[in-house]
Amino acid sequence: MTQEAFKEKAEPIFRIAVKVLMYLLLCLFCIAMLLPFYWSIVSSFRPEIENQDGFSLWPQVFTPEQYQTFFESMADVGAGISVFQIFGNTIFVVLSVIVLSLLTCSLAAYALTHLHLPGEKVILKIMTASMMLPGVVSLIPSFLVVDYLGLTNSFGAVIVPAAFSIYGVLFLRSFFKQTPGEIAEAARIDGAGEFYIFLRIYCPLIVPGLITLGLFTFNSNYNNFLWPSIVLAPEQMTFGIVLREFQMVVSDTGALMAGALITCIPTFIIFLCGQKYFMENLAFTGIK
Repeated sequence: MTQEAFKEKAEPIFRIAVKVLMYLLLCLFCIAMLLPFYWSIVSSFRPEIENQDGFSLWPQVFTPEQYQTFFESMADVGAGISVFQIFGNTIFVVLSVIVLSLLTCSLAAYALTHLHLPGEKVILKIMTASMMLPGVVSLIPSFLVVDYLGLTNSFGAVIVPAAFSIYGVLFLRSFFKQTPGEIAEAARIDGAGEFYIFLRIYCPLIVPGLITLGLFTFNSNYNNFLWPSIVLAPEQMTFGIVLREFQMVVSDTGALMAGALITCIPTFIIFLCGQKYFMENLAFTGIK
C-alpha cells in the first residue's frame, strides 16, 4: 500500500476519532454542569438524616417532607406573609420592570438609530463607558435619589431604577441598525408621526430582540437581592430576599434545595417558552 493510499484511508478514521473525542469531552462537561442541579433534586426528596450523611447520587427513601418544611417555614421567615404573596410580589416587580425596560430601551435605541441626533456618537461613548462602572459604585447615590423621591418602602424603589438599561439600549440598537431607514423617511412623507413609525413599523421588525431582552431582564431581576433588601418594606419581600433569610434561619439542606428548585421554576418556564428566540439571537450576535 502506497503512502497516499494509506493517508486516504486513515484520514476518515482520524476525523471520526476526533469527533468521538469531542463528543466525550462535551458529555463530561455537561455531566459536570448538571451534577449540582441533580444533587439539589436528590437532596430535596430525601430525609435530612440522609443529607447529613454526606454526598450520594441516589436517595434511599423518597419523601416530599422537605417541600412541606419549606412552605411551612416561609411564612415565618417572610414577615408573616405566605409564599404565594411573596411569589406575587416578585412577579409584579419583574413584569413591571420588563414592560418599562422594553419601552424605554426600545425608544432610546430607535432614537439613536433612526433620528440622527446631534452628538449621537458622544452619547454612545458615554453610555458604553458607564457600563464599565460596577453597580456598587452607584448604590448610595441611587438610594439617596430614591429616598428624595419618596419611593423607599415601596415597589417603585425597585421598579423605577431598573426601568432603563444601557445594555438594553445597545442590544436593541443592533437590531434597529438592521432595519432600513428608508421606511421611516417614506412614512414621514406620508405624514406619520415618530411614535407611530416606531410602534407600528419598526417594533414588529425587532420582536425577536424584544423577546430576548425580556428574557435577560427577567433573569437579572427575578433573583435580585441586594437592592430590594435595602429599599423594600418587610411585607413587600421578593424571593431573592426571603430565600436569603430562609437560609439564615433554616439549617435543613433538603429544605434549602427545595426552596431553590421552586424558585427556579418560573425561570425554566420562561426559558422554554422563549428559547427559540434566545438561541436565534445568540446565533445572530455571533454572525455579526
